[in-house]
Amino acid sequence: RVLAFYRAPDVLRRLTPPSVAVHVVSAEPLGENSVLEFDLGLPLVPRKVVAVRWRARHSGFESAHDAHGALVRHAFTDVMEAGPLAAWRHRHEFSRAELGGTRVRDVIDYAHHAGPRSWPARLAFNNASLSLLFAWRALVSRVLLGGRASA
Repeated sequence: RVLAFYRAPDVLRRLTPPSVAVHVVSAEPLGENSVLEFDLGLPLVPRKVVAVRWRARHSGFESAHDAHGALVRHAFTDVMEAGPLAAWRHRHEFSRAELGGTRVRDVIDYAHHAGPRSWPARLAFNNASLSLLFAWRALVSRVLLGGRASA
């Protein structure tokens, strides 16, 4: 159920806080080498005025099953091919939690461009803002999944 939630076409919109406007431009079904292209902006501000295009490619899908065939671990990575940063690598990891449910772990590596043009991205994408973003995502995931996912 948790993996189905994260594979849903509208998951990015559902996991994005209301302080950020997200518009999916194109989305392939989540799988090896699938591409997701979207615009990030500000609510109530037209995309043509303020928007950042982001294109991510998904790869590195891995799954592990127990002796009974039940899924115990699943992971994949999205890598930014185009967008506001010099680099972005986001590893999504899902594993069976000890007391049932699913543990969700996000591992992010990112780098900014050099120079003054990078300041808007540095303000939007930094350790503090990303911590808040992923805390929001964890909360929304728990609420929408009925407490079945944990960070």
